[in-house]
Amino acid sequence: MSHKIEIKKAKAEDSPEIVQIRRKGAEDAFGASFALEDKSIFNALVEERADPEKLKKDLSDPQKHVFVAIYKGKLAGTSLLAVQDDNSGELSSTACAVHGEGIGSALINARIDLARELGLDRVWLETDTINPGGMAHASRHGFKEIASRPGKTVPGNHVITFEMKL
Repeated sequence: MSHKIEIKKAKAEDSPEIVQIRRKGAEDAFGASFALEDKSIFNALVEERADPEKLKKDLSDPQKHVFVAIYKGKLAGTSLLAVQDDNSGELSSTACAVHGEGIGSALINARIDLARELGLDRVWLETDTINPGGMAHASRHGFKEIASRPGKTVPGNHVITFEMKL
């Protein structure tokens, strides 16, 4: 039986669940990349992505659109579209509590749809080479790699920028 995924704008009362899903998403994305001696870097990456104060600011910023995905009656994913001054939109903070059900795809499509409604010229996102799932997800949805730079936190990691013209 297929379950419908509902995407809606996040509300302040969703914050505890969003933080929990962001934490799990970061743990899933980065966990396999770290050996035991790297746990402090891993923990810093997770905490940065699950920061409740940053989420509070995002929810109150009119240029930022936080989405949640509801699946089987529960909040199962979250993501962000941040409108930039250059008429582009950054897609970030994607995290899913459930994998393989199309939640990440529904979230990316909702953000692209909103970017088009807002008249943006392009959307872009960044992901790390230590997150091969994120890189594959961007490519699968038609994003093209446009830049790469060394990451600041993880030795040997690169941050890859992907773009889609609208």
